[in-house]
Amino acid sequence: RKAVARALSDVAAMAGRPLASIVAAVLPPGTSGEQAAELFDAMRLAAEQYRAPIIGGDLAFHHAETGPLTCSVTVLATPTTNGPVKRSGAMEGDAVCVTGVLGGSFEEGGAGRHLEFEPRIGEAIMLQAILKERLHSMIDLSDGLGTDGMQLLDKQAHLQIRIKASDIPCSEGVDWRRAVADGEDYELCFCAEGELPEQVLDCGVTRIGMVVKVEAGDKRRIVVIDGEQEHDISGAGWEHCS
Repeated sequence: RKAVARALSDVAAMAGRPLASIVAAVLPPGTSGEQAAELFDAMRLAAEQYRAPIIGGDLAFHHAETGPLTCSVTVLATPTTNGPVKRSGAMEGDAVCVTGVLGGSFEEGGAGRHLEFEPRIGEAIMLQAILKERLHSMIDLSDGLGTDGMQLLDKQAHLQIRIKASDIPCSEGVDWRRAVADGEDYELCFCAEGELPEQVLDCGVTRIGMVVKVEAGDKRRIVVIDGEQEHDISGAGWEHCS
């Protein structure tokens, strides 16, 4: 389910509408037919839930005894009439907002959010319908606000995102430092101008900061303001190879 949901979350980041899915899996040598069927059924149900039925793919077994289970999912999608929302495109004066809560996705008390999250497809489409051309950029937070937020400022070295620590919507028992770096949240982070909704569908929307023009000599891209202290979180997030 997570393999499918992660790909769907990327579609949500562009405010796209899912059409179909292509899946491939490489199974450990000891996988039984029953286990393979269970894997396929879980992927099929997740894909159909979001109207992206599986239309093709491939299944193979590892030759090596220690070969891990590997799943690859591609979701085909179409943009709305307003077109796809890109990751880059933040503008000076934009508000920076996130959906839901951040941090603690792997925590036992977090109800397994990294496995059970819902891709924000409907929320993204609704945001685009409300904001239209005022929605300048958007991304899903898979690696963390520090890492993924950098992409909102891609190729725009003259801009900086400034975030107020107390405004970050943290999961219960998680401080802002964890919220910006834990990753695996799959919430939307977007930059937009003008009046903003406080909720889309059943999901809260929180304004956490602003895009500003960077001061001369300041190399920081994303800054969190906590009281009188400023913290550079540029690139803070989940490191897959660590």
